[in-house]
Amino acid sequence: MDSPPPATAEVYHSEQEYLDALDARGALPAGFRLSTTQTQFIPAELPADEARPQDIRLSLILLDQPSDAVAAVTTRNLVVGAPVEIVREAIATRRPVQGVVINNRVANVAAPEGRATAEAVLGAVAAAADIAPELLLAASTGVIGWRLPAAELCGAAPALVSGLGTTTVVDVARAIMTTDAYPKLRSARTAAGHRVVGVAKGAGMIEPNMGTMLAFLMTDAPASRDELQELLGEAVATSFNAVSVDGDQSTSDMALLLSSAPAAEPGDPDLADSVREVCDGLAEDLVRNGEGTYHVMRIRARGMADALALAKAVGNSPLVKSAVFGNDPNVGRILAAAGDHLGNRGVATGTLHVAVGGTPLVADGQLQLNPQRERELHAYLSEAAFDASNGYPPHHRTIDIDIEYHPSRGAGGAAGGGAAAGGDGWPARVFAADLSYDYVRENADYRS
Repeated sequence: MDSPPPATAEVYHSEQEYLDALDARGALPAGFRLSTTQTQFIPAELPADEARPQDIRLSLILLDQPSDAVAAVTTRNLVVGAPVEIVREAIATRRPVQGVVINNRVANVAAPEGRATAEAVLGAVAAAADIAPELLLAASTGVIGWRLPAAELCGAAPALVSGLGTTTVVDVARAIMTTDAYPKLRSARTAAGHRVVGVAKGAGMIEPNMGTMLAFLMTDAPASRDELQELLGEAVATSFNAVSVDGDQSTSDMALLLSSAPAAEPGDPDLADSVREVCDGLAEDLVRNGEGTYHVMRIRARGMADALALAKAVGNSPLVKSAVFGNDPNVGRILAAAGDHLGNRGVATGTLHVAVGGTPLVADGQLQLNPQRERELHAYLSEAAFDASNGYPPHHRTIDIDIEYHPSRGAGGAAGGGAAAGGDGWPARVFAADLSYDYVRENADYRS
């Protein structure tokens, strides 16, 4: 088996050092302005003895001019929020877009009059910005079922618009957070000098089949709507669609890509690579910032028809996740999870090969363990652990798991690739979180 790709060299020693790194990569592309503001509301759904004021943040990404160059990928969950409906309609009708209004704390999903309240907030922001409300998209994240506090958010619209031009990309990355421990921001520059900058939020309900949670990418590269849609879809397939924290897909997931430049001939040939680079970085950041996450697994797979599904099956296994959290080199759990997935999908008879950290540990279906390897694996898992509770990721090391399936002679029909190319000859790569006590605590107390 190939040795795993080298782990990223990102290391941070303090929250300020991490924020400085975000600032350095967060120059705003030409043609965009940003703003955030905050207000409070009392959820109408809570019993009177539990009700108390809750903070809610409102953010605005605004282009200087309406743009036809907009793309979106949204959740495949059957239950979706009003903002997802609004975004889907804008894409389907190909109408121009000038901005996105984002709120945290309330997802505006399955709430009475959710669509009307979302449109009321868009209308208030549009009136304050002196633009048509149909030029704005909505995005919401937070508690499912709560009513969006329209009166409070509409009242905050003038302050939101007046703050345009005074807000940084890092400010927006922080404002859209819910249970996230720290903001996430990635950027890339094409050879022609165009910038792609993206922010994302998400810490739980992450195994998307689309984009992830909320992700917003901005660029000043010239592109058409159709070009942006194609390259965003391709980037999402290998990044946001190849991550998992807990195996739950949100009702509000969306990834948006906006360009401030009209389509031109020729376009920027490096734009697709830059969008992919930004999406890849944000996707790994989301897993590393998963609720209660202490390890990130980088799982690569090949040799079966759907390598991505196999990699996700291993990354989603509660037993694999728990073993990694405990720094327990229980490779048998990886072997069992892979075999479970393949056996229940009618894959032909064959053997599995597994390597962890580049060390072959399963050959021809047989574990290759001994006391020395057990100690080395425990040390490898321990060194990759991290604690982001101080508001930054101290490093970006991963637990590298490589899985190959070799069909038995004459079996046929099982070999193949996967939808999410992992590179280096591996057709699939997934980033997955471990499963800790803190994940359960976070979600048991989510609304408290």
